[in-house]
Amino acid sequence: MSHPIKLGQRVRSLHAEWAGQVTQLHRGGLLTVLTDHGIEVTVPLHEVVADAAPLAHRHIPSQSKERIQESKPTGKAPSSTYSATTPDLVDLHLSELPTAYQALADSVGALPAQLAYLEAQLTRACAAKLPKLTVLHGTGSGMLRTQIIAKLRNRPEVLSIEPDVSGRFGLGSAVVIRLRQQA
Repeated sequence: MSHPIKLGQRVRSLHAEWAGQVTQLHRGGLLTVLTDHGIEVTVPLHEVVADAAPLAHRHIPSQSKERIQESKPTGKAPSSTYSATTPDLVDLHLSELPTAYQALADSVGALPAQLAYLEAQLTRACAAKLPKLTVLHGTGSGMLRTQIIAKLRNRPEVLSIEPDVSGRFGLGSAVVIRLRQQA
């Protein structure tokens, strides 16, 4: 069965705010896209649609592109129980985002960059068959938390989105996304 999306075709994400060109087709319904911001994203085929019009202001960094699924946050841990390499933890604080996403935040704004990073990490978590993903969004005004819930509420791979009540990161600063286990 051939993919309805072809190598080299422009696509846009259904659940995040990016578009780009397909650079690889993978088995299992995955494809890799080089976004208009120079970030390489691997996503399920059902998460994208064909997109004929390129963005008016393309920004592709001259440095080598960063692969999202290999990126890990860096910086100081907010608590002694936190580890930047914990596979089921995503820190959306701007200072903790990988360099490519910090550059994306500079060009399109913090919120779209944070949501794009979350999207990539959700795809990674589903591919790794993790049962849950804890997302640190901070306390702030609540806008990021609201957007996380709005973007993920009707996603088929998401069973539930709940407040993190463990107290590890401070009350009201994280959500737990429970993931559906696919056969």
